[in-house]
Amino acid sequence: MAVSVVVLIVNHGHLARPITGINSFIKSPNIQFTNPIVLMSFIVYAIFAYGGMETTGGIVNQVNNPKKNYPRGIIIAAIIMTLTYSFSIFFVGVTTNWNKVLGNEKVNLGNITYVLVNNLGFVTAKTFGLSNGIAILFGGSGTQKFYLILTDMGNISSAVPYLFLIGAFPFFKRLQEIDRPFVFFKPGWKTNITVIIMMFIITLGIGFTAIQPIISKDFETAFWTIIGPLFFWFAWLVII
Repeated sequence: MAVSVVVLIVNHGHLARPITGINSFIKSPNIQFTNPIVLMSFIVYAIFAYGGMETTGGIVNQVNNPKKNYPRGIIIAAIIMTLTYSFSIFFVGVTTNWNKVLGNEKVNLGNITYVLVNNLGFVTAKTFGLSNGIAILFGGSGTQKFYLILTDMGNISSAVPYLFLIGAFPFFKRLQEIDRPFVFFKPGWKTNITVIIMMFIITLGIGFTAIQPIISKDFETAFWTIIGPLFFWFAWLVII
């Protein structure tokens, strides 16, 4: 990000991906995400990005004044993560134009990091008049599909456990013998409604992730996206 800031300053604020209006911030240049169904499937990516914050619940009893400070810490962490993701994506646009660099079948989820880093080096070198001898790592369409399947499988595998975690929450709240340092959600209809909404959103995201390849008639991706997590779960049961 620091290099992108320097490039932005040297280029007098010129962006490789120009801002043409509000649509530049709310509309993805990736044509795959112009479809509402595909957009909903992106929920599992968001879960994967923010997953893990719930593990801090194990140390809540070590927090000073947990009733006040723990929720505040979670909110602050979520805000920082959101801003970090947003600024990181914005600064990618300083040196990378989607149509020229990323919007082709040779860039996939497996090599996109290398493509972005190499392109950053290339643009930086060009900005300062240095050597252009930086190659971008590409893969074929088969590689793109392979990494897409792996990513979708990983995202679904990461999202499904949250269904059990959230679904068990109302039952956990009914337990009386547990010592709780503080209570944020109290048993009752508000907690139940929150649980139902969260279950619905996550289920929707998982469902659309599985359905989208079928709608696109990419049955190979659909098969492994759905069957893959089940296959590895069964293999894990056999091994243990």
